[in-house]
Amino acid sequence: MLARLAVLAVAVSARKTEHRSRALTSDYETDPGRIISQCLQFKEEGAFWDRTKELQKNLFREIKAKEIVVVIPTDLDDTTATDHSAPRQYARVLQAYKALNEHFDVKVVGYFLNATGDGKWTALPEDTGEQVFVAFGMPPAFGDMLHQMHSRSSKMLMIHDSLCFEENSPQKNGYSAGCPLLASDFVDRFHGHGVPSGVFFTPWGTETSKVWLEKPAGASIIIDATREWTKNEALGLDVQVGDVVKTFRNKFPWMKIVVLSDGEQDLWGTKNIEVYTERLPLEDFLQHLRESWFFVTGIQSSYELSLSDAAMAGAVLVDVNRASKRTVSPPTTVHFDNSTSLSSVIDDAVRRFKEEELAFKTRKWAEAFHGETYVGLNLACALFADSMDHKQWTDLQFNADKQEEEEDGPAKWHRLAKKSKGQGSS
Repeated sequence: MLARLAVLAVAVSARKTEHRSRALTSDYETDPGRIISQCLQFKEEGAFWDRTKELQKNLFREIKAKEIVVVIPTDLDDTTATDHSAPRQYARVLQAYKALNEHFDVKVVGYFLNATGDGKWTALPEDTGEQVFVAFGMPPAFGDMLHQMHSRSSKMLMIHDSLCFEENSPQKNGYSAGCPLLASDFVDRFHGHGVPSGVFFTPWGTETSKVWLEKPAGASIIIDATREWTKNEALGLDVQVGDVVKTFRNKFPWMKIVVLSDGEQDLWGTKNIEVYTERLPLEDFLQHLRESWFFVTGIQSSYELSLSDAAMAGAVLVDVNRASKRTVSPPTTVHFDNSTSLSSVIDDAVRRFKEEELAFKTRKWAEAFHGETYVGLNLACALFADSMDHKQWTDLQFNADKQEEEEDGPAKWHRLAKKSKGQGSS
């Protein structure tokens, strides 16, 4: 049952990948073509795929390192702030993936300016030649770290959503890049040029132990208005926060409504709603998500940790103006496209919430596509890919749709496997 739930959003593409996977005839578990095929199918089917452990075994055998050192531009233990830090959350998710930690010695190291104000950075760990470094963040956040890494020829993969794009391509910083987006999230962004070579799929996620389902009997929602909502000019969509809050309040006067606001959004004087104008600490935010039926947002971002958190808490995403990226949009997502349809869309979503177990289905999707196994094993795929031919992996993970129309089947996979052998990092 779990496997079926995990494949809800990707059934068609998964069938294509399974066909490619069966087409491989190599008897060797470490054949590059076989691992490529398994990584692609795992990406599409999620952590409940029945061959996940096989892929894990094959990958871990091939990664030539004893340690994975995760470098973040902050102190992992500094939780004095609101602690919505994406680097810290990513590091903790990796630490929660037991199989990765048992096979590799996974360490998290903070590289940042000392709090003493002396202008000095914390020290990088020594490179013994047995590590592979994973740096979560954009190059400017790490000071001279890239220079140090290059000078000692350290193996490193850099991860950030902004590294997905051509202006921040791997060729500009000298290291391959991890990107958490799906191919469909790049529509029209590259004007036909494709994702830069050396970019690999590395999703982010949420610690499964941090959130769970605590849904009340009555409907409840949390609305993210911490920034102005995105207008979708291409589709003519411009639903505003005030419209949504007012519609929810009028349609369901008994419903609990929580609004996270920047203090500037016009809520149109609506009464009896719980409004926060300052950012909630992470634990308080997660508690609201655990108790909410729906998480409503019209904020566009390359990757929203809050959407992953909401899905893990079983809070159904209400996507306004088609702002949310597909990588963080569960198959249970409800879409608001215009003000006139708000009332009917809300009414239908509330009706279906319990009837169709939307909270449970949303949680299972999150476990499959944003839990520790999915995050950690896709990172392992990227580390393996970094020792292969970059362009092949990038094309297969992000630009493969058009290629599939032109070429498919065993010949393609054997050709890729043959080309991959013996080719190292650029």
